[in-house]
Amino acid sequence: MHYLQSILAIFHKEWREEKRTRFAVTSVLAFTASALLVMIFSIRAQYLDPTPKSGLMWIVLLFASLTAGAGSFLRERDRNTLLLLTIHAKPLAIYLGKLLYNTAFLCGLLLITLILYTFLLDVAIVGILSLVITLITASIGLAGVMTITSAMIAQADRKGALFSVLSIPLLVPLILLVTRTTRDAFITGNPEQVLSDYMALTGFCGVVITLGVLLFDYLLTAEG
Repeated sequence: MHYLQSILAIFHKEWREEKRTRFAVTSVLAFTASALLVMIFSIRAQYLDPTPKSGLMWIVLLFASLTAGAGSFLRERDRNTLLLLTIHAKPLAIYLGKLLYNTAFLCGLLLITLILYTFLLDVAIVGILSLVITLITASIGLAGVMTITSAMIAQADRKGALFSVLSIPLLVPLILLVTRTTRDAFITGNPEQVLSDYMALTGFCGVVITLGVLLFDYLLTAEG
């Protein structure tokens, strides 16, 4: 019960901070809208087949997520509040609270971006269930990678550049998998045809979260 209270307290802290500043939301939405308009007017993406449309969507979502996820622990380091956080909560509770917030934030981000994408690029969604499963697993995987990566580079120089350099290689398998499952949602809407991809997505999320749980205590101690 104590761990659950700590996790929820971390989640509420992150939510209140974002609600007060709205920095991540506004920057991500501005980036997403700009990227979609560029695709429409430069490469006529609305006339492409569903396969390249699904790939383009996740490229936009990847960089939008990088914009949003970089500040998970960097804000704590810049404001010198990370030590105070460790006094009031266990490392595992801090990690899970940050992970829970990042997952919820990215899930909302992906949903809003998907709505904009389907509206502006005239994308027909055949399989709602396939798309929902893809959005949930992608949010968990993105949040897992970004939470642990942000903790790793919180005390490094050139933090923003290092965050992207470390995150993108880890996210390549995730992007390849969700591109295939999204293509299925756009074309056939039959999750059974990409069942192996969903199993791989679940495994990716499990591995990333397990590594975060195992390594976070060490990373937090190294930072402090």
